[in-house]
Amino acid sequence: MHKIFYLIFSILGIQAVFSHPMPNSIINLRIKTNEVKGQVQMPLLELHNALKMNEITGIDSPKYRLYFAQHLQVTTRQYKWKTRIDSIFIQKNTNPIVGEYSEVWVDFTLIPQQKEDVRTFELHYDAIIHQVVTHEVMVFIQEDWENGIHPEGSVQQMGVIKVDIRTGNIFPLQVSLQKGTYWKGFVSLFLMGMKHIREGLDHLFFLFSLLLISPLAIISKKWTLYQGTFYTLKRFLSISLAFTLGHSITLLIGAFHFLLFPSQYIELLIALSIVFSAINVIFPIFKQQETKIAAGFGLIHGLAFSFSIADLDVDMKAKLISILGFNLGIEAMQFIVMLLCLPLLFLSKYPVYHVLRIVLGGLIGIAAMAWFWAILSGHENIITTFLANLSQ
Repeated sequence: MHKIFYLIFSILGIQAVFSHPMPNSIINLRIKTNEVKGQVQMPLLELHNALKMNEITGIDSPKYRLYFAQHLQVTTRQYKWKTRIDSIFIQKNTNPIVGEYSEVWVDFTLIPQQKEDVRTFELHYDAIIHQVVTHEVMVFIQEDWENGIHPEGSVQQMGVIKVDIRTGNIFPLQVSLQKGTYWKGFVSLFLMGMKHIREGLDHLFFLFSLLLISPLAIISKKWTLYQGTFYTLKRFLSISLAFTLGHSITLLIGAFHFLLFPSQYIELLIALSIVFSAINVIFPIFKQQETKIAAGFGLIHGLAFSFSIADLDVDMKAKLISILGFNLGIEAMQFIVMLLCLPLLFLSKYPVYHVLRIVLGGLIGIAAMAWFWAILSGHENIITTFLANLSQ
């Protein structure tokens, strides 16, 4: 049966790992430097059956923390790790097939006696299976930096914990992860940086809005047409490099938690930066200071980039490699986008570019205002929903 579930996960992709309207549990493990963190996701109804209770109240109480700590154990060479239950909560989800359903999510930390044991251990878990023998638990590695596995990428399937039909026993799952390398960690973060730009329409729109006016100059407070190949390439490169410098600085600062800002404020500022850049595309408000503006707004965008790697629990060398790989991935994708934009910019030789510039600036401005309102109100709107679907 679990092979069928694996096939379904392969078809539906990663999201299936985190939301599963089926009568089984999922354990996602995150391999850290000195410990293993994870989360169990289980159907609330199945937990009711295991506990022989119709209703569960106070799910995050010491009683249930002790229950899950007793039923979630890890051993290495016959000694037990320390199990710490960090939080327990009920998560409600909706599925088009089964409608609304509830799951119990248990966040935990597993602490070994020796650092090297985080890669090889036996996972014992029977919180529901000891009473509901048809229940199965699918185990995944959600994060393992050394082997290039991270939450924004693909997960690794480890196996299934279930009742052995022949003996009636519940055997532990053998977890044995190969020793990874810094190169694998670097490559995975490089690809993650590329994906961040490729799927981050807000960053793409901001960069695009600055590049649109790179071939132009201002005369009588209006944008002119094409100013020559050298002028265009010089402005084109200076704007993109200024943006790179700005976001590289705050990416480094944010990744080490030197500056902490609520993500909502950063997202609002990014939306505003795109709004102003879009207005500048329609008629000049920056007085041809786009290079300085790109550097300044790049500082804001860099803080948003840093959210993706700020919580990496790795040693200093691996953290620096991660920042380098992630930033180079961002730069590589930006460079590809810039090259794709270059032919469009040469259309600025013709008067039709004025119409194209105004239309594109207007569309970018509308998208940015929709993002701003969605962040401020806490609710998606038709434009942001469309853009989210577009970026997938």
